[in-house]
Amino acid sequence: EFTAAPAAAIEEDHDRLPVVVFFYGGGWGSGERQSYGFAGRALANQGFVVVIPDYRLVPKAHWPDFLEDAAAAVAWTHRHVGELGGDPDRIALMGHSAGAYNAVMLALDPVWMRAAKSDASVIRGVAGLAGPYDFLPFEKGGMADRAMGKVRPREKTQPIHYARGDAPPLWLASGDEDETVRPRNSRNLSAAIERLGGSATLRVYPGMGHTGIVMALAAPFRAKGPVLDEATDFLRGVTARRVAPAAGAP
Repeated sequence: EFTAAPAAAIEEDHDRLPVVVFFYGGGWGSGERQSYGFAGRALANQGFVVVIPDYRLVPKAHWPDFLEDAAAAVAWTHRHVGELGGDPDRIALMGHSAGAYNAVMLALDPVWMRAAKSDASVIRGVAGLAGPYDFLPFEKGGMADRAMGKVRPREKTQPIHYARGDAPPLWLASGDEDETVRPRNSRNLSAAIERLGGSATLRVYPGMGHTGIVMALAAPFRAKGPVLDEATDFLRGVTARRVAPAAGAP
């Protein structure tokens, strides 16, 4: 199921807006799209068509169910966002916490989008807020253990395991006071992507914790840090129109 923030009526393809698919967090065990209207409104006000999908959660679902659902949501968006005024060729992903994990996994491992009868190339980039990307070993009985503790080898569950130089650009942000998902997750993945020649931007916000970084998208909390401005700068960059070379150009 999806919540979408549509643009006004669009007459021409060149009027279509860039698109952000936003995945909420909750440790793969909680969350619902209706609670993230603040994020959808914030991004829509910046000129994006925004889609916020639900996905299956623990205990009824486990890895890789939520990745399959996330990929299905992106594939649906690619097929249908034109009806909402969005440009299907200009889609980026964004997520917080477990949602950032989902988004980054889709970008790094092409298998999920292929399984959804689509292609990872439709993803122009990913903005991840406080995402877990390198979190072995699992804490026994913890959120990750409940969601993916039965997977073998466990490295299959780790985004850093799929780091590649030709991945879509990543913008990875954390708060330096986050004790739920330590900033080292963003640091480690950013460094791994850069070592392989890829594009990864790291941002660590001082005085910000795990929840504060996503709440900073909401108007009452934006003074806590420039999360919205910097994330949307990145998202605009990766979803910019690609200019075809002029005829006869070398």
